[in-house]
Amino acid sequence: MVAFFAVSVRNNANSRHIFFTNNSEIPDIGGFETERFFEENEIEVVTLPYTCKIPRNNFNCWGSTFYLFDILKHISENAAEDDIYIILDPDCVFINPVDRLVDLISRYDVLAYDLRSPPEADLYGLSRLDMKEIYEEINGKALSEPPRDYGAEWVGAKVKVIKDIVRIFDETRSIIDERVKRGKKSFNTEEHLLNYIYQKLEYPLKPVNPYLRRLLTAPNVNNIKGDEFLLDIWHMPAEKLTGIKALFDEIADPESIFCKIRSRERFAEYLGHRLSIFRILRENNLGKLPLLGTMST
Repeated sequence: MVAFFAVSVRNNANSRHIFFTNNSEIPDIGGFETERFFEENEIEVVTLPYTCKIPRNNFNCWGSTFYLFDILKHISENAAEDDIYIILDPDCVFINPVDRLVDLISRYDVLAYDLRSPPEADLYGLSRLDMKEIYEEINGKALSEPPRDYGAEWVGAKVKVIKDIVRIFDETRSIIDERVKRGKKSFNTEEHLLNYIYQKLEYPLKPVNPYLRRLLTAPNVNNIKGDEFLLDIWHMPAEKLTGIKALFDEIADPESIFCKIRSRERFAEYLGHRLSIFRILRENNLGKLPLLGTMST
């Protein structure tokens, strides 16, 4: 979470930053004073209890992700309808400022990240074909094709849309309870439930895909193409314990490259090195790359 906010504050200095947590205290990390970091960077801390728990059928992973709906509920009750909120997973990184995304949400009300998975692909215990079956049973009408699947690492919308998301969530909880009691297929993750809610919305979903991508950087699986610096946000799930940890180590050191770089372009290059982008581009022979040691600040 520290790396997420440190990078975002660099690229979005004029944006309001909020950290939502169900912990009553913000722990220090080693010798790093987390609460002091939040105060110095004007990052608000909002403590919310985890109340939006959803029963599930023998699926024991990712249960805490339903906390997303506690966050959305809080926003829906404490913000004006035309306010814009972007909620991101902490393993996301802003490569460019948020301005383009805010402009798009101002115009379209809501943006969603279309994963475009094959219909039969297993998505945390359910495929899009399974989701089609669930939607048809709940809604009582047939679908001509499997529903789209949208990533939950990103929620970007005006508050008026968030209010509708919360309303549909509240309406759906008893249906989920009943399905689980009867042993029927139901939603295993917040992503599944968010997708169901999205298809119930009366707003067209404009894709955020040109500006955000879930990047795979594992040694044996990657989807790096060479156009990553045209995006605004990288989602880096494979970098939690490697590149993102390296960022945190440098954030804690005032003499580090992270703290000394001033140019936004050089800072983006620095992130590309730390988060494996340049390593994979080099391995895939996708062009001559700058060396971190020769970068100016």
